[in-house]
Amino acid sequence: MGDTPPIPEKYLCPITLEAMRDPVITPDGHSYERSAISEWLNTHPATPLRTPCQKGMLCPNLQLRQEIQDWHSTHNTPLEPLAKREAEEEELVPVKGLTVNANNYVRGARVARGPDWRWGDQDGPKGVGTLGGPYNGEPMSMMVKWDQGHRANYRCGMSANFDLVYIGESDEADYAHPPSHRVVCDDTLQTGARVRRGRDWKYGRQDGCKEGTLVGKHPDRPRWVRVQWDEGDLHSYRAGDDGKYDVAYVEAPPSIPEE
Repeated sequence: MGDTPPIPEKYLCPITLEAMRDPVITPDGHSYERSAISEWLNTHPATPLRTPCQKGMLCPNLQLRQEIQDWHSTHNTPLEPLAKREAEEEELVPVKGLTVNANNYVRGARVARGPDWRWGDQDGPKGVGTLGGPYNGEPMSMMVKWDQGHRANYRCGMSANFDLVYIGESDEADYAHPPSHRVVCDDTLQTGARVRRGRDWKYGRQDGCKEGTLVGKHPDRPRWVRVQWDEGDLHSYRAGDDGKYDVAYVEAPPSIPEE
């Protein structure tokens, strides 16, 4: 029997340069040994590649873990068993504004749409709901029951997409959004009207979680409009471009019948 070949580089932790046993994925898509990146984040606000990150954002890389285990089994070099993580013995608490993932989910926590949301008005007009648990045992897909909407599952780290964020109960009113028939588009443009985030909003708290005033069309980008937020700056948003509508009227203008 020949010598054991060197372990593939992709199975090595970029920090320790040793084979990973419990790999986790950071928001920039890179994998590290859990203990190594956790220790790093104790003293750094970002990953070694300078991507902002907190320990609660780490997601288990189950596929990579299985590949590493298979490689060691094939070459008869078994890994030592993992010690029980301290995190498993701690009671997790939801952190306001943090994306929900397999490593930090708290059943029963209050959530709202996150940075990669693409599900229209599925969260209902209140825009808040209660987090359930993993969908069909898949740790990167979580169930949510919306207060005024559907019960559905959402991506929580799957393909580096995060559909949900934790919120504080005192902030729930900040996440409400108008129904789809009030979206701002070229056919319903009412300069000077009051607007707020719409069904395809993906800009975090750029609006200050408050209302704003519709300034008018973007001078250079068709199907885009400009909004001056009451507690923010002047920004541009999609108003039909690529079928997306980022802002909506607070109240339906006279030309738009109420449903």
